[in-house]
Amino acid sequence: MSHAIDQFSGYNFRSATPHESGDFLSPIERNPVISDPHDPNKKTLYDRQGISIYKRPIKFEDGAQYDVTYSELHARTPDGLDGIASYEATAWLTRGEGIYVSRLIHLGKLGIEGSIIGSPKNFGRLFSVTENGRNQNELISWQSECLDRDPRFVVANGISQGGMNQQSMIEQANNYNRTVLYADAIVPCLADGVTRDALRGLIKAPNELRAIKSIAKTSLKALWYLPRTLDTSKEGLYTHAQAIYGLTNGDTGKHYRNRPETTFGHMEQYDGDFLAQAHVWQPLNAAFPNESFQIHDNGCHIDCVGKDSHENWHGRLETVSHVLAENPNIRSISSESHLHNELHRLSVEQNSVFSKQDSVQ
Repeated sequence: MSHAIDQFSGYNFRSATPHESGDFLSPIERNPVISDPHDPNKKTLYDRQGISIYKRPIKFEDGAQYDVTYSELHARTPDGLDGIASYEATAWLTRGEGIYVSRLIHLGKLGIEGSIIGSPKNFGRLFSVTENGRNQNELISWQSECLDRDPRFVVANGISQGGMNQQSMIEQANNYNRTVLYADAIVPCLADGVTRDALRGLIKAPNELRAIKSIAKTSLKALWYLPRTLDTSKEGLYTHAQAIYGLTNGDTGKHYRNRPETTFGHMEQYDGDFLAQAHVWQPLNAAFPNESFQIHDNGCHIDCVGKDSHENWHGRLETVSHVLAENPNIRSISSESHLHNELHRLSVEQNSVFSKQDSVQ
């Protein structure tokens, strides 16, 4: 069954000018991908067990350039997962290799294809979280056409900066007639930007010394992936430095507040992580009845790549994939809010982590 549609037909042209979303003005002008769908120079990162993973550059109409790592599955998936793909942006100072390849492999074993979009590569150009979220939606439209994925229904993942861009992508998804079935965010940072409260949180910086303990608990496979995950090239460090403005100006929280109220998802934070600021996100999360919120006691930011975090994430995605596979007609629910409510209800039945209760572990 083909899910691909013309990459322009899913867009709500009635919203082709900046529009008010709550109290936040979101520029949503079109910015389609203009790269050739067939790149003979794409790099193969993984090719076995019925899963192929590739990496290639892409370019948008306004000149924005990103690297994208993506998977293709060669085995038949259950009807409920047909055409479903996961999309996420990379964390700050990372690239779409290493741990991200591991995440795509795990998703592939669950029957879900995935794409990882890196940080913008344009020198001397600042990108906002809003622009990155818009471009992520454009990538979804383009890859749905190229790879025969469903452009209407997607899964969103994200770690750190990836979890921040995720909020922008979700808030703008409706402009593309798109529903995010499930959103998983691990330690998104600075919901309201750099504030006095954020600076006071620097007193928790010594908690990051717990990284030594985190690394000791991390699997050898994860440690093997880590050097390939970090982007230490001169070009990479320069472009990541450019990203600081967009990550610290408070747009992330504005997008988060203006997502659909019924958004189904999970947010994972660590109490000792002064970058992520769980105490800021927690009251914001109260407005979203279908999004569970979990705080791990005394953890630090680097815990997000540790063994426990990875296993917890995999368990959540396994539950969601089972719910979708076991309910192949669920995407036919016409009301987005009813769809979110039903996905949440069915997921809670299988995994208590999705219960709407703030938990500290």
